[in-house]
Amino acid sequence: MLTRLTDIVITVVLAFVATACGSVDSGRQVLVAGRVATFESVVSYCDGDTVAAQGISRPLPVGSSYLTAERVGVERAWNTMHMRWLPTVAIVLTVVLCIFTPYRITRVIRWIPLLLLASDMVMRWVMTGAVPITTGADTLRAIAMFAAACVPFIPREDRSMTVLLLCAVAILAATAAIMGGHPAVNPLNPTLLSSWLPVHVGLMMAAYSLMLCAAVAAIAGPVGRLTFRTIVAGEALLAAGITVGALWAAEAWGRYWAWDPKETWALVTSLVYAAVLASWGATAKRPELRRAVVALAFLAVVFTWWGVNRLGGLHAY
Repeated sequence: MLTRLTDIVITVVLAFVATACGSVDSGRQVLVAGRVATFESVVSYCDGDTVAAQGISRPLPVGSSYLTAERVGVERAWNTMHMRWLPTVAIVLTVVLCIFTPYRITRVIRWIPLLLLASDMVMRWVMTGAVPITTGADTLRAIAMFAAACVPFIPREDRSMTVLLLCAVAILAATAAIMGGHPAVNPLNPTLLSSWLPVHVGLMMAAYSLMLCAAVAAIAGPVGRLTFRTIVAGEALLAAGITVGALWAAEAWGRYWAWDPKETWALVTSLVYAAVLASWGATAKRPELRRAVVALAFLAVVFTWWGVNRLGGLHAY
């Protein structure tokens, strides 16, 4: 009983501290006495040694309580630093500096977006106890982080591409913040409790980020060998991601392929970019056509990530 009472007291204190920071919604979920409850219900219905919580769901599939000292400390730091919006604000400031300051300065600050996005992901990982790539907002953050990792390697003379790619990263980070702010602790589907998860999703999001870089390059100016290599790398990562997903499906569902909408369109996206690479030589003397083809090909990625969710399926966010 004393342990349960301690859990409840910690939860109430954390709820008020986090709420005071202004970054937590009342529907946020935590693990209390082995059960999932919302902050609102814990604060409103706590009566000493029991939790008469609204919306109780099944226990979280984790080995220990969510409210460990380490996770509480990280959560307080996350709220204090306003990590929900800090990466977006920092990226916007980086864009401004890249436009108006010399390259010797921007070559250093171009690492800041990656540092903040990676820090946010690591903190979310610690707070929730699971790799934060299971929701639509999480995957957007992953794409933004991988795209930000490409920014420091853009050639010095391609300042317009640097600015456009940073703008795209800022839009992705802001959209992710709107879609899902505080990293809620939700019960995961048992299928997702697998070491395949970070490998499969990581490969897919890295591939999508490289396709984004290629599209931005096509919008910023004539595409050349670097863009070609970017698409080749993205196509390789996409093929690897689809293959790993098939292996995971065989282990989890007993079949390699189910023609689920998202996996089907991931294959379609791979075929689209294979066609882009196959037509590269044919568009050598028509640079504007090549730029249009590379830019429009990214629509397949957008539909695979977002549009297919409207069709439902096992992979819908």
